[in-house]
Amino acid sequence: MADAGASRQRVLLLVLLVLVLVAGWWYRDVFMPRAVERKTAGLTITDPRIQLLAQLPDIPVHRTGGAEEYTPKRNLFDFAPDPVALEAEKRRREKQKKLAQERKKKEQERRARAKVRKRGDAVPGKKSLPPPPSFSYTYVGYARPVADERGFIAFLVKKGARTPHPIAVRVGDIVEEKFVVKRIDLDQVVIGYTDERYRGRTKAVKLVPKRTSGKKR
Repeated sequence: MADAGASRQRVLLLVLLVLVLVAGWWYRDVFMPRAVERKTAGLTITDPRIQLLAQLPDIPVHRTGGAEEYTPKRNLFDFAPDPVALEAEKRRREKQKKLAQERKKKEQERRARAKVRKRGDAVPGKKSLPPPPSFSYTYVGYARPVADERGFIAFLVKKGARTPHPIAVRVGDIVEEKFVVKRIDLDQVVIGYTDERYRGRTKAVKLVPKRTSGKKR
């Protein structure tokens, strides 16, 4: 039994020695760097590609002195709103608000103009004119003198008169200081107004047809 134990120890020592030798050979560059340099100092490189690589200049590499010298624009882990984005959003909302106010003002002006046109006012802010005076005469007949080239003579009768007395008028005559005869036709008389506020306005008075009386057969 003692011989078997001694044999086993010798085998283990031999294996351990082999492992130490292999490890020393594998890491010889670590344990003997100068010896390796002496062996490789006299070698000559014949590969042209390696010679070209050896002729390349060194690339300078600069590293920052510390982390404090680098300041990032925005921290990825900072979830606070970006001030630049907030300012842009504020300007956009102010612009939209201004445009909405302008649209509202234009719509109010448009509605005011439409209301003025519907009411008949000429100018906003001014009172509308009262209606022109009523012409209380009827056109009952006409005549044209042979020797008179000024045109027809119109016969007018006042409405509601108990004893109607026709008055004869020509173009340009004034009636009751309110009306002026503008034109006399066979079927109508066109009158205007002396008030300057109604300049350009006219009224046509149609000829009243004659009543025919007769007995039925």
